[in-house]
Amino acid sequence: MPEHEKRAYERYTVDMPIWLRSIADNGEYKLVETANISAGGLLFNLDYPLRMNESLEVRFELPQNNDLVKAIAIVKHVFEDGENYQIGVQFESVKNHSVPALMAYLEALFK
Repeated sequence: MPEHEKRAYERYTVDMPIWLRSIADNGEYKLVETANISAGGLLFNLDYPLRMNESLEVRFELPQNNDLVKAIAIVKHVFEDGENYQIGVQFESVKNHSVPALMAYLEALFK
């Protein structure tokens, strides 16, 4: 089955800053740019790999919305892409937004 058929939510290409940190390491927040986002997760690039199934705290603001979205995300994909790594994460929980509300907002914003 092709990768895109496994996805539960449509992904939207967007350059959007997010803050993330490792929960296990209680690390500092790092600012990164997303490559795409959906109601179920997001994809971003880093200059180092993350561990599969690592738990992250992710924070971001959606365009045209002042509410800070706080989510717990799990690393599901790590792909080496030259000098960088593409990291795909799946949201485990989204605070301040329900998944259906986040999905509706993304659809309205990007369609």
